[in-house]
Amino acid sequence: MGLGSLVEKLKLVSFLNSRAKRNVEISLAGSIVLRANIFLPAGKGPWPVVLSVYPYMKDGVLAPLLNLEAYQLAQAGYAAVQVDLPGIGSSGGVSKSPFQIIEDAHIEEIIDWCSRQDFSDGNIGMLGESFGGMSALSAAAKNPPALKAVFSMMAPGNFYPNLVYPGGSLNMLGLMGSWINLMNLIQILPPFNHTGLKEWNKIWQDHLAGFEPFIMEPTEHTILDTYWKNANITPEKITIPVYMLDGWNGFSHSDTSQMFSKIPGQKKLMMGPWVHMWPSMTDKEPADYMKVALRWFDYWLKGIPNGIMDEPSVSVYFMGKEHWRYEENWPPSGFNDIVLNLRSNRTLGKGTEVRDMILVCAHDPTVGLHAGLMTVLTLGIDYPKEQSPDDAKSVCFTTSPIPENLEIAGEPRVTLTVSTDMPDAAITVRLCDIDNEENSRYITRGWLRLSKRDGLDKTSPVEPGVPYTITIPFMPIAYRLEKLHSLRVSIQLSDFPRIFPLPYTGSLSIHFGPEITQECVIPTLKDKPLPTFKPTVPPPDSDLFQGLGTPKQEKIWEVIDDLKNPLVTVKSGVKISMHMFPGIPDIEMHHLYEATVERGKPETAKVSANAGIKFQLAGKTYTASSVQTALFDKIEIKCDIHEFDKNLFSKTFTKDIKWL
Repeated sequence: MGLGSLVEKLKLVSFLNSRAKRNVEISLAGSIVLRANIFLPAGKGPWPVVLSVYPYMKDGVLAPLLNLEAYQLAQAGYAAVQVDLPGIGSSGGVSKSPFQIIEDAHIEEIIDWCSRQDFSDGNIGMLGESFGGMSALSAAAKNPPALKAVFSMMAPGNFYPNLVYPGGSLNMLGLMGSWINLMNLIQILPPFNHTGLKEWNKIWQDHLAGFEPFIMEPTEHTILDTYWKNANITPEKITIPVYMLDGWNGFSHSDTSQMFSKIPGQKKLMMGPWVHMWPSMTDKEPADYMKVALRWFDYWLKGIPNGIMDEPSVSVYFMGKEHWRYEENWPPSGFNDIVLNLRSNRTLGKGTEVRDMILVCAHDPTVGLHAGLMTVLTLGIDYPKEQSPDDAKSVCFTTSPIPENLEIAGEPRVTLTVSTDMPDAAITVRLCDIDNEENSRYITRGWLRLSKRDGLDKTSPVEPGVPYTITIPFMPIAYRLEKLHSLRVSIQLSDFPRIFPLPYTGSLSIHFGPEITQECVIPTLKDKPLPTFKPTVPPPDSDLFQGLGTPKQEKIWEVIDDLKNPLVTVKSGVKISMHMFPGIPDIEMHHLYEATVERGKPETAKVSANAGIKFQLAGKTYTASSVQTALFDKIEIKCDIHEFDKNLFSKTFTKDIKWL
């Protein structure tokens, strides 16, 4: 650690020792008591308040990052309030559903409480990443009077199609392995900071008594029914100014893109090349999001005319030949749809098919290994790889080299006429950039089960051999294709380990003929010149970030695909050793998960996850663990807690999953 980092760490520790109030009670309707950490600026208030609400334990693994946010907010003249959701950490209540705990938290009551405190000037903002961003947008949709601005990052908002059941298929490793089992562990942990908590053990026991894994309730609802529709954020109702930030390599950018276009009020969007994590921590184009957030809050909470609202509404990073640019809208105005036909000679271009023909795509459950996991857990190591191995197992359609640069901006879509000899088919389509050396670079992808062709809110019968015409939207993207590169559309029946393969053996027939539609529509900015100016995205302050005391991490991402072995395995996870800040125990933690499938046997697909933590509280050593196994039709979760060698808690959950 350099001198600059050491100075920042000393400042941060001094701030946490002198300006933090921990486990402050917030009483809600329904007798639930939440607890908050409050961080105040130096000097005399009142100040505007920035609120964050999470289910990840404000004094747990996220504490260093949340402490850093609080420090930066206080330095800029904001009070920071960080709240554990019900049934998590030091808050009362129980946690049984990711949507119920937001409802039980009554975030609009928390906002009102913040506005009435002596340290508050009545102007409240909300800041959050992922679930924290979702909490902020959920509150914004209710437009509480004191909430003046929101800064959300990587926030999901349309949960069925983009997170839990992409295209109607069950999310596999990215959700069942990474996030669900992490939440199993977090839900059974005690409060880590006992300041003001004389009855911390009772809070813990209440959590354990009401504990139910987050996966139980959502898997009761396997179509897009009212359960999911009621949980969705309704951007049309948001009139509060919102700044949305997301990344093309995560899973939530589809939601962010859709929500942004529907918000009627003041809004800004920044879309970068990031995975699903805080942009300051990414490997690619790291950005100091707090500098952007503080400009947003300065304008809306303090009334400082800093020019942020004079800038274009959208800052977008184009992948491929990479660059930042401004746009006024998203999707951008002035785009042109290019229509390319898929032809039986496996080419992609202008002109329709002149003969009747069928191409066959076999169900290979190992396709998808190289397209990136798009995980919910923010490890930042699952960027897409070179796509040729997956292309070789797919049916591909490729253009001739395109003679000019092409900017793709928006949501491409493909229309196919297909039939199958299986009870159902889960179709994945990929769009790739092919250079002059035949390297295949991922652009975007989309999913749809054939039985969901009439809508995700119903299941339609699939008759063997009967052709169906379907349209599959790709996830939105901004991508600059270099001239003389080609575009490729790939069709496959698996996206392993992103989604569970359907447990059927067979194939998909792709039909061609003069009266049959097989086309890909690509929104482009073909005739739009590059801007002469671009956004300035500030890099993170290295001294400040290193002064945070970044935990020691061993990140894992391994694909085992040996043709001599019938079993294909994808491993991911992290091992963490961290020294926490005053009043919070040091921890050792691991969260490991893997997906396996046997070649030619999609019914063998399995997710295994193991999360565990070791820590000390009140002079005692505790360990907690959650071990989870999921097949396409069943899940088993076993959670344990030990005090030294004594077992304090052990519970096993099993559930049949009927999503086929």
